[in-house]
Amino acid sequence: MGLKLEFKYALTGPDQLEQLCQALGDAFGPWEAVDMATVYYDTQDKALAARCWTLRVRQENGIPVLTMKTPGPGGARREWELPGGSLMDLPRLQALGAPPEVVALGPDQLAPQCGARFRRLRCLARLPDVEAELALDQGVLLGGGRERPFWELEAERKSGSGEALAQWCRSLAMAWDLREEPCSKFVRAAALGRE
Repeated sequence: MGLKLEFKYALTGPDQLEQLCQALGDAFGPWEAVDMATVYYDTQDKALAARCWTLRVRQENGIPVLTMKTPGPGGARREWELPGGSLMDLPRLQALGAPPEVVALGPDQLAPQCGARFRRLRCLARLPDVEAELALDQGVLLGGGRERPFWELEAERKSGSGEALAQWCRSLAMAWDLREEPCSKFVRAAALGRE
């Protein structure tokens, strides 16, 4: 289990994404491209969403990754990942420390809720007192038979000081006039089905 601390910013569109790609790539590149296709799961009565839990299976360049996320302290999130995993592997997530209630559900009680398709460009940024993965995402959110395009920047701490990463992100946001994105892809995709 990891405690995930990340900062997320909505971008105005492909032009801003391209400009950031160039500037951040010059500073920290090269970028690695990963094609992502995510399906989020929940029970019929939305038991996971009610607890602010997220369960997903994401294809990363065709390789499945089973992931469970729950709220953590100070705005961080707890995350358990199982490369190569599917819903049949929920017991293995529990063995990694995920909440036992997930395993109790069983795959037959879970159904797709929404999803996302996007291309991620990622690189490791070595900053003063912190290492972070930078990701530029461009794609579509999927929910309720609808699609919505999105462009965003994420900075996720890999090691070092969370405050150092927060300060760097604040400086970047000011320099590029970035708007913080408070909602996850799951929350935004699920909202499409309610519009």
